[in-house]
Amino acid sequence: MSTLALAARDSSTMVRRQLKRMLRYPSMTVQLIITPAILLLLFVYVFGGTLGGGLGGDRRTYVDYIVPGILLMAAATAATGTAVMVATDMTEGIIARFRTMRISRASVLTGHVVASVIQQLLSMAVIIAIALAIGFRPNATATEWAATAALLTLFAVAITWLSVALGLKSPTPEAASNAPMPLILLPFLGSGFVPTDSIARRPALVRRIPAVHPHHGDDPRPAPRHPDRQQRRHRHRMVRRDRRPLVPVGQAHLQQVVTDVPHQGRQTPQV
Repeated sequence: MSTLALAARDSSTMVRRQLKRMLRYPSMTVQLIITPAILLLLFVYVFGGTLGGGLGGDRRTYVDYIVPGILLMAAATAATGTAVMVATDMTEGIIARFRTMRISRASVLTGHVVASVIQQLLSMAVIIAIALAIGFRPNATATEWAATAALLTLFAVAITWLSVALGLKSPTPEAASNAPMPLILLPFLGSGFVPTDSIARRPALVRRIPAVHPHHGDDPRPAPRHPDRQQRRHRHRMVRRDRRPLVPVGQAHLQQVVTDVPHQGRQTPQV
């Protein structure tokens, strides 16, 4: 057999190993699938009415808006389990045993990546099924659905390899479980949950993130924090520009100014 065929056979063996591990420890798999589903139900049924009204609709309008962001969060959440499994293999000594065997060195990581992508696609399918049950009604064609599936698969592969790298660099599985946390929070910084127009009151750094965020479709330019206050300050500056500069005056000059003012029925004060 050729070297490529041997590597493919070893990789398939490692994929079966990871899938059996997922079946043996189903609690992590269920947790990684349930967490995005709970967030979907929470945002739709608790905040959906208010946030949907901000979009010019109701709760059903917000369901159509939030599902893409939840899908990305589901992929990032499932990738967290990959980082933990890689760190576990690196710390428990199984990698040292694999090095003594005649297997492809890339097969171990390939097994982690392929099994994690399968897990992420399963999680996304569950999220889409729940979204359809609560009112998600997309108008995409079959071709657009196929393109969406391909794009989500590529995203899952990319974020899984990043999680593998984080798992390799983590000293313990506990540290690996916290390393991918920023990936889960990325949809909150873009337009995954609310339009970027609502980021006006956030810090300047947070307002700049949607400009380079891969998941946003709105105008990334930040809106003024307090437009009414800025307009009042502008009018105040224009008025101050028309005023004469305040300069110190002497006693003689002050007396001259007072005597030049018309009396208008008042007695001129003596200086």
